[in-house]
Amino acid sequence: MRLVLASSALLITYVDPTNPERFVGFTYVTLGLYLAYSFALWAAMRRNTCLVPPAVAPWIDMAWSAVLIGLSGGTNSVFFSFFFFAIMVASFTRGFVSGLWVTLISSVSFSAISWAFAPAHIPSDLNQFLLRPVYLLILGYLMAYWGESEIQRKRRLTLLKDVSTLSNPRFGVDRTLGALLERLRDFFDATMCVLVTTDQLPGEFRLRRADLHNPEGAMRAESISAEVAGPLLALPTDRGLIYRGEPRWWERWQATEAPPSAGAGHGASTLDVSRITVVLSAASFLTAPIHLRGSRSGRLYLTSQRRNHFHPSDCRFIAQVLDHTVPILENIELVDRLAKEAAETERRRIVLD
Repeated sequence: MRLVLASSALLITYVDPTNPERFVGFTYVTLGLYLAYSFALWAAMRRNTCLVPPAVAPWIDMAWSAVLIGLSGGTNSVFFSFFFFAIMVASFTRGFVSGLWVTLISSVSFSAISWAFAPAHIPSDLNQFLLRPVYLLILGYLMAYWGESEIQRKRRLTLLKDVSTLSNPRFGVDRTLGALLERLRDFFDATMCVLVTTDQLPGEFRLRRADLHNPEGAMRAESISAEVAGPLLALPTDRGLIYRGEPRWWERWQATEAPPSAGAGHGASTLDVSRITVVLSAASFLTAPIHLRGSRSGRLYLTSQRRNHFHPSDCRFIAQVLDHTVPILENIELVDRLAKEAAETERRRIVLD
């Protein structure tokens, strides 16, 4: 795309040389260098090599755009749309933050260059000078948002694929659950991923925990008391919940029927949420229910030490991951039980022989 853009700009400028009106020679040289730069990147990509880091490429494209705009008349430059290519590259490769930064710097650069390099003998078009930066900001924001959404969808599809490969009957339930919890913790960049379940025996509770310093810890289940499990299992069994942290002073005017900063789910009291934050030692958390075979149930928690770490869409995605994973876990448990029963039957046969 970069190579097509550079070659088309050079060809169109040659066919219709009315713009730029000054610095024509420098404009042709700059376009030729940009074409050579684009060809070098394309050739490197064809050889599966990285000539320019992906994080740097959008800024270089923005710099090329700024130079071309300065050489071709500033406000009325035909190369104004080159900024959108840099914003698209940043948004769809690095996400919302990178795309938004390129948008802001592009808008400021265009305004400064238009003011500094406007021809003195041609009256400046005030409408375009004011409208184009606003136009750039609005469309740049939308591109950054769309790019972030696209990246998130791809990451979520990759996670669902990885969950399917992790669920192997040969690994057993413990290893599968441990790998799943660590994968979820890493995906959401969470401090800790906790799974609390009720045991088959009444009054018994199990806890699995994968944290940043012990990713393998979730492969071993720990027995916990009812006092510890009670707050973690007190939420409604059919609702997910996102707690974004204690509200700031300017957020306290909002309604308080739901827990502070609750992003999804209702039916939980502020006391329940406070007890959970104390047990988990978290500033914010995300939780979703999990229902296993029989009467066993539990909850999955993802915690963070930062406020507003989770988004409401994360709660729906976690529910989708659990719906996809629970049947596989139940099948693994069934295979393990059948294997144990077959081994026990074989031992009886050998003893009776």
